[in-house]
Amino acid sequence: MTEELIPPDHGDIALDLRAHLRQLACFLGQSDSGAVFKALIAQAQHDPAFAEDFRARYLDEQRRRDRLPLERAVRRGQLPSDLDLAAETDQLVGPLYYRVLVTDEPVGQDFTIAWSTSFSAAHSDNTLSRRCGRPRRCRAVGDPFPLGGHPLN
Repeated sequence: MTEELIPPDHGDIALDLRAHLRQLACFLGQSDSGAVFKALIAQAQHDPAFAEDFRARYLDEQRRRDRLPLERAVRRGQLPSDLDLAAETDQLVGPLYYRVLVTDEPVGQDFTIAWSTSFSAAHSDNTLSRRCGRPRRCRAVGDPFPLGGHPLN
């Protein structure tokens, strides 16, 4: 079960996130293993001892796997080194788990592509901003100050 959830490494954060979210969505929404996983999550809500064991034996390791694409991107310089990986991992996979476990909304390819693209775009803007030391955007991605009127120039 866990081998199918190891994020691939394509060398690019956008591709890695797209592939990982798609793998996770297929696991949760379409596989027999995913159905078992959802039942175990439900059981954990009613059995604190089981919940603790389930977290220690499975969920903590899955959380590490979910964080891998972000860690790799930080090492490659595609994301800032001071990124809060735990919070960003929650933001990345949280909507997928929420749709599967709470709302039963679809988590198909359209959703995973849109979400990974949005996540990547938001973070690439932020990384570029930090590199050039300017607020929010720099000339590499579009200058918000007309006629080059940046206050730091």
